Amino acid sequence: MEGISHDQVRVKDAGVLVLEPKSALSAEDFREISSTIDPYIREKGKLVGLLIEAPSFPGWDSFGALIDHFKFVYDHHRNIDRVAAFTDSAFLKIAPTRRSNGCKPAHSGAWARRTR
Repeated sequence: MEGISHDQVRVKDAGVLVLEPKSALSAEDFREISSTIDPYIREKGKLVGLLIEAPSFPGWDSFGALIDHFKFVYDHHRNIDRVAAFTDSAFLKIAPTRRSNGCKPAHSGAWARRTR
């Protein structure tokens, strides 16, 4: 994977997937994330949360990677209770604070902004 190395995709004991993208996300990144969390979801039923920690939003390495990102979200959004991003990126300001599928923000602000 280019954007997220394998050691940066992990599911904590509490059922929280932690992602630390370092560069533009690839289609392979989303396949790797799926191969990590799908067995966990089959066994436990869902993830308690998804934490994305990135100093800035890295974007995607191709249009295909963007499409695979949308597919990943579509395939998994009902199996993740909460989503939080810890970042300096202003890009995530456009993210909704509550999705229509019932996903709850990690806290009242929905997205944590990194402080220095």
